[in-house]
Order: sequence, then C-alpha cells, then structure tokens
Amino acid sequence: ATPAKDLATPAKDLATPAKDLAPPRRLLTPASAARRPWPRAALLVLVVALLFGVVTGRGGYETLNLVGRVVAAVAGCAVGAWLEQRLFQRLLGSHPILRLLATLAAPILFLALVLPLFVLVTVPFAMLGDRGAGPNAAVLAGFWAAFMAFGTATMVFIDVVVSLLVRDFRSRVQLAVISLLGAVLAMSWALLLLGRRIAHEIVTRIQAGDLPADFEIDLGFDKLRGDDFVQLVQAGEADDFLAYGIVFVGMAMALPAVLSACGKLADGVMERLNPLTRAIDEVTQGHLDLRVEEAGSRDFRHLAEGFNRMVVSLDHTLQELDRNNRDLAELNRAATRFVPLQFLQLLDRDSLRDVARGDQIELDLSIMFADIRGFTTTSERLGPEATFALINRFLAHMEPAIVTEGGFINEFMGDGIMALFHSADGAVRAALAMLRALDTLNAELAEDGQAPLRIGIGINSGSLMLGTIGGRERLSCTVIGDPANTASRTEGMTKLYGAGLLITEATHARLADPDQYWLRDVDCVQAKGKQQPMIVYEVLDGEPPSRRKARTAAAPRFAEGVTQYREGRFEAARATFAELAAELPDDGAVALYLRRLAALDGRPPADWDGVTRLDQK
Repeated sequence: ATPAKDLATPAKDLATPAKDLAPPRRLLTPASAARRPWPRAALLVLVVALLFGVVTGRGGYETLNLVGRVVAAVAGCAVGAWLEQRLFQRLLGSHPILRLLATLAAPILFLALVLPLFVLVTVPFAMLGDRGAGPNAAVLAGFWAAFMAFGTATMVFIDVVVSLLVRDFRSRVQLAVISLLGAVLAMSWALLLLGRRIAHEIVTRIQAGDLPADFEIDLGFDKLRGDDFVQLVQAGEADDFLAYGIVFVGMAMALPAVLSACGKLADGVMERLNPLTRAIDEVTQGHLDLRVEEAGSRDFRHLAEGFNRMVVSLDHTLQELDRNNRDLAELNRAATRFVPLQFLQLLDRDSLRDVARGDQIELDLSIMFADIRGFTTTSERLGPEATFALINRFLAHMEPAIVTEGGFINEFMGDGIMALFHSADGAVRAALAMLRALDTLNAELAEDGQAPLRIGIGINSGSLMLGTIGGRERLSCTVIGDPANTASRTEGMTKLYGAGLLITEATHARLADPDQYWLRDVDCVQAKGKQQPMIVYEVLDGEPPSRRKARTAAAPRFAEGVTQYREGRFEAARATFAELAAELPDDGAVALYLRRLAALDGRPPADWDGVTRLDQK
C-alpha cells in the first residue's frame, strides 16, 4: 500500500465521481509480482532425463530413449517458460514504450539463441553417444520461450497501443484471442509457402546434381531419405506432408503463445483485483482511510471508482452515525440529570425512550430523606435568587457523598433530598459523609459572612415498588411503599430529638456490623397512622468530636434512663435525665425526655406501654 497525499476536501455528494471525492490517506495499488524462484524441479527432471537418454541411447533401448527425450523436452520447455517469465517481470516497471519494444524483440532473441544453443549442446552429447535428447530439449526450450514471448508481445501490444482505442476488458480479451489465432495462422501459411519453395528448390538441385541424393533427415520417429523426398515432391505429396508438418508446428507455436497470453491476462486481472480484495478486507475491519487506484481497463476503473465512492459514502455515514451516537449519549447523560441512570438500570431499561408508564419493580432498598432545618426563614431573609444559589451550593456538596456510596438521588425536593441505596451501610456512610460535607460548606459560608446550615437525615429500609407513574404526556419516576413514608417521617423526627441522623430499627437490622457505629436507642415511637411501633436510633458518628465524645461516654446512662422511662419508673428516669442534662446541656433527646416527664407529673397512665405516639406526620 502506497501512502497517498492527505487531501481533506469533503465530497459534495454521493453522485460525484470518485476522482472528485476527497481521497483517504492511503492508496492501495497492485502489489509487485513476486519473483519466480529457480525451477529446481524442472532442472532436476531435465538433468535426470538427459542422463537417462544417454544411457538408453548407448544401450540401444529405443523405446526408453524416446521416453527420455519426451521428458527432457517437457522439462526444457518448463525452463524456457521460466526464462520468458523472468524477462517479462523485469520489464514490468519500465516505460510502456520500452516494454513494448523489448517484448516485440524477445521472440526474435529467443529464436536467435536456438541455433547456437543447438550447436553448443549437440557436441558434448554426441561425444556421450546421444544425439537426440540434449539437442531436442535445447531447441524446444528455445522455441517454447520464443513462442511464449510472442504471446506476451501480443498482450503488451494490446495493453500499450490498442487499449487507447479499446476501453472495455471484454473487447480486449476478444482482440487478444483473434490476434493470436491470426498471427499463428499467418505464420503457419508463411511456413507452408516457404516449405514448398524450399522443397522444390531441393529437388531441383538434386536433379541438377548440386546436392547428393543419398542424404537422410532424422525426424525422431523416422528418417526421410533423399530419394524418398524426391518421390514425394514429384508425386505431389510434398504439399500434404508439409501441411501436416505446418499444422503440427502451428499447434506447437499456438500452445505456448496462448498459454503465455492467458497467463498474462489472468495476472493482469488479478493485479487489478488484488487491491480491491485487500481493500474489502480492511473495510470489513473498520479501516476506511483508504482508496483503490483507479487504473487499468475501463471496467476495472469503473469498479475502482464505484468502490471508492462506496468507501467515502460509508465513511460519511459512519461519521454521521458516530455524531448521532455522541449526541444521543450526550442527551442520555443530560437526561440522567433528571432521571437517574441507576433508576433505568433497576428497571432494566437502556434509555428513557424504553421506559413506559407503569414500568415497575419490587426491591429491598434503604431510603434516605435529608432536609435543611429552618430553611423557610432563611429563604425569606435571602430572597429568591440568593435562595436558589444557596440550594444549588448545598446540593452540590451533598450529591458526591451519595454517589460515592453507590446511592442515587431519586428526587430533589426544594431544600430536601430523597436518595435510594442498595445497602443500609451505604446509606449510613453516605449520611455521615453528608454531615462532614456540611461542615465544609458551613466553613465556606462563614467566610462569605452567611449563617451556617443545619440538616436532619432520616433513613429507613424495606421493600417498596420502584417505577413510573403519570399520564399520557408526562411521567415521573418514583418509589411507592410504606418504607418511603416511614423514612420521610424519620427525617421529621430529627427536629423533635435534636439529632443530625436517625435510622429505624429496620435499617439497624440490615447493618452488616452495627457495632462499627456509635448508636443509641433514642425512642420507641408509633407514627401517626401506623399500627406497629418502632425503635429509632441516633447515629452519633456525624456529630462534632467533642459532642460525640461526651454523648458516647454518657450512652450507658442514657440507655438506663430510656429503660426507666419505658418501664414507668418516672422518678428514677427524671433523676437520670436531670443528671445527663447537667453534663449534656445541648442534648435535644435528654431535654425532650425531661419535658415529657414533667408533663406526666410522675404518674404513668393506666395504659402505659412506653411507646411514644406521634400525632403529626
């Protein structure tokens, strides 16, 4: 493959000829013909046949000697064919006119070498006692090469000269066949006329006494004597004899010429098909930065032009498809900012267009709700524009913590977040990371002269339905189920207990190792509309270090006070919580229990079960 100049002019349309289209960077041209190796087998057979002919000739084995001569002749023709092919290959890269002149001279050159080669071979073989095998092989090799060169010259003449007038490949083939047959017939007729003239001249000289009448001509299979020759001519049978001979010679001439011409013709066809074959292989592998050389006969040029147009069209189509795919990918990425990709994956959908109303799946998930405390007052103080900026700033700090732990945000609810997690541990770790991110955000807000933010996070776990709801024109992705409602109410309880992070007993039960967190049983509550109470735990890991240290140190006494409260031992509980309040003045849960105990006035109701029933959602 020869590199082509990188032309970047785009094609105007698919109907533009290939030569006007922007060629790709690589040009595929016919590969150079491989050099033919030495005909070792033919040379070996030739040597063995010649030695066999010598042995059988000296031994008087006529039949075996004839076999040796035939084999040697065939091997000699093979060697002659190799010589002619090597000469043709040497001329392939030369100028067309020089190649034409050389191929026209090649038959004459090979014929001119026949006589000296015959003499050169005859002498040593005569000394060895065999006058037939060696000379015959040499002569036939020379004639075979000459006649092959004649067929080659015909093809080169058509390719260089006639191709200027005859454009299509079919006409060239027909012209080549007609030319070869015509040339062979013309030469055969010329040889017939020349043979008749020579035969009559020989008879005239014999009759005049200029030539002896007792000469003999060895025909290989028989001998022609002078007297018999004169009788043939005088009887008028010489023309028939010459005609048979000329037919044989003509066939002998036509065979190598036709073989050579057909071989060169096939090579020419394959020479033009080879780049197309290579190009097709590369295109199937996705390599479109190529084009095929538009040369040869009109048929091959049209084939190459059509292929090049196809490659350009395919390249443009694939580029357009790639652009569309990139646009679609960008659209999908943009869509995932509104509909989480994980949501689609859970529904086993590849894109939004695959989602239909009512698609749903039941999953066991952990649901997180997070909300900014007192944001209504903050928004009134800041105004709409600053409020939007603050919300986006807050959410930008919270989102990475959720995504890092494998969760995804199902919904932004003004100043709140609803996120889903496959594991309870992931939800708790994300919530703790959110509290740390809030500390970072508050430090930034302090530098800007703004008040800090406080958030409450509630987490619950359970089985719920995830899917799409809506009408014909608008859909929404959501989760439906009691665990989601409970998670929302748990987040609301953070205000009641003054906690940053609360989890339910369902989430606590799904933790791989609850002891890895600082947890305390805050209360046993029954939310409004619920039949079963639940334990609510506060996760202390997200509290500032000093506060966490103080509360974890007091955790056993806090648990004791909660137990006393649930068992109805209010006086003991009041004493415990009063002691804790002195140590933990900012503990909202301790303050809440003291207020409850004060309201109960030390007398447990008759139906007391230690469960806190909430009358608000």
